[in-house]
Amino acid sequence: MLLELGSEQVAQVLSAAAGSGNFQLALSGLSVDETILAALPEQAEILRLSRSLLQGLVAFASFPADGSYVTLKAAAGRLGMPSSTTHRYLSTLVRVRLLEHDPATRTYRLRRSP
Repeated sequence: MLLELGSEQVAQVLSAAAGSGNFQLALSGLSVDETILAALPEQAEILRLSRSLLQGLVAFASFPADGSYVTLKAAAGRLGMPSSTTHRYLSTLVRVRLLEHDPATRTYRLRRSP
């Protein structure tokens, strides 16, 4: 079953999640659809949006909400981005403490709340 929300509904959900401190969890539950990723550059240009910010949010949203680890290669494949670009996004998300990186396994996951 597919549930589609309008832009106002999405805004309400994200606003409520942000207000409850669960914004990260709300974004992490988004499903990443390759057709959405393919449309990002065109939509960003038409709507005068930051393509890079949108891609970063989609990269963040692509991580499983259950906290399981993801390799760089798997993340890049899912996002349809080169590994070098994906690495920059993931490194940034680690730096701002939204993701965790395990250097021993070279994997990433959503940061656990303290």
